[in-house]
Amino acid sequence: MKRILVKRFAEPPGGVSVLVVGLPGLGLVGATAARILLSVEDGQRPKLVARFHPYVFLMGTYANRSGTVSVQGASMRYRSLAKFPEGLLVLTADSQPSPDFQHEFAWSVLSEAKRFGCRTVITLGAFQTLPAVQRRVYFCANDLDSYKVASKLGLDSFDGRVTGAAGVFAGIGKLLGFSGGCMLGEISGEAFPDVTAASAVVSELLAFLTHDSKNVFQPRIQDERKNFMDSLS
Repeated sequence: MKRILVKRFAEPPGGVSVLVVGLPGLGLVGATAARILLSVEDGQRPKLVARFHPYVFLMGTYANRSGTVSVQGASMRYRSLAKFPEGLLVLTADSQPSPDFQHEFAWSVLSEAKRFGCRTVITLGAFQTLPAVQRRVYFCANDLDSYKVASKLGLDSFDGRVTGAAGVFAGIGKLLGFSGGCMLGEISGEAFPDVTAASAVVSELLAFLTHDSKNVFQPRIQDERKNFMDSLS
């Protein structure tokens, strides 16, 4: 049995060069930001490109509301945005693999993204501080060019260990020659999911991709929180 089953559904358009990774973590910031990217009424509807089924996800099989079996996995979708028409790939999942399997999982996903032509990976996550009033967004870069773009946009540099899948994907991405890095939204731990922090991350991500600091995204927080929690049930 393969340790990671990869099911391919469609080829993304040529020219896609960015993979965004948003998996559940602190405050569900990365996962919520990724779902915001996929749900905004802008550009084309997301297209399912591939599904990844690590064997550690297959240990639990669930029935959904319709009474049919649902197998856990991670989904990679292509999303074209009006502000970023070349589009990007977005990876989402309902959970992270166990820590001892994250490196292999990241290697598999990034290798698939590289096959599609991706050269940049940006992982989304959170950084807890007290208090988190300004909702700053921190960035740690894989390469000098990404560092220069983040500095120009005024993102705070992150100093310390990046935990969870956000750090693993950024690190494996660096080893595989991807540019980009990790983007962390500031949280205080009071909101779950922290849509305010996720919205700040989405705004800075769009600014980073377009090199335009005027890209500000303001979702309806209650709707986004309800939609995310509904998607987990």
